[in-house]
Amino acid sequence: MVEPVVLGKYTATLNRMDKHKDSDEYCILINRYIELIEEREELQFKIVPYLKFKYLISFGLLMKEELYTIISIKKLNKINHLASSGFKNKMEFELGKKKDVVLNREIEFLRVQIENIDNMSKGSKIYINNLTNEDIDELKAIFKLLARRLSPEINNNISARKNRLWNRAKEAYNKNDLASLKVLSNLLNNGADYNVRINIDDLQSKINQLYNDIENIKKEFPFNMKENLADDNWILESRCDMISRIEELKKEEERLKSV
Repeated sequence: MVEPVVLGKYTATLNRMDKHKDSDEYCILINRYIELIEEREELQFKIVPYLKFKYLISFGLLMKEELYTIISIKKLNKINHLASSGFKNKMEFELGKKKDVVLNREIEFLRVQIENIDNMSKGSKIYINNLTNEDIDELKAIFKLLARRLSPEINNNISARKNRLWNRAKEAYNKNDLASLKVLSNLLNNGADYNVRINIDDLQSKINQLYNDIENIKKEFPFNMKENLADDNWILESRCDMISRIEELKKEEERLKSV
């Protein structure tokens, strides 16, 4: 009978190596998660609001003027149509009613677009950044440390206190409020304990979700216009095109008023 090989201390060493390997992988994933959290926060609450603000400053008033003029033209067409209509039979009358319904829907759609522009203006908050490059680096570093300790996505059994601190940390980061982040960091370091870590599969799943969130933000308005909004020539040309369209619409509006 062959005696089994007793690994002894080698077995323990291998176990420690496996745990060390697992720990290394976990640390890499945690660091990646925190980087992505910071990137998503910056996109959602700094870059996107700024791009919306720049878009509205460049085009908002012209967009609304164009939409209001189109609505006016549609209403004038409706009035002129009713004034000149002498329905000969029931079929023509019903057809006129259907056209009226379609026109009302088109006008309502245009009004919704105007409302969306107004809502975007209200929601386009940007915070003045008076921080130096060194301050920004410190802001990011503190936020990442706080994310490591406070984010409920990577910390199990998070306490209500830490959840409140996490929400305050995100708000301070989004407002470029370095002083508040420092205070929160001090609060956390005063006797705060670390939380139970989540398993690697769950962590990887959360990282994948963050990747998806970031990609979706970059595909949507206004981030998909970032390069154009950085091009002053493009903005000028686009404004000129809009002004030309509005001028043509105004001519049509005046023509309909004179009918």
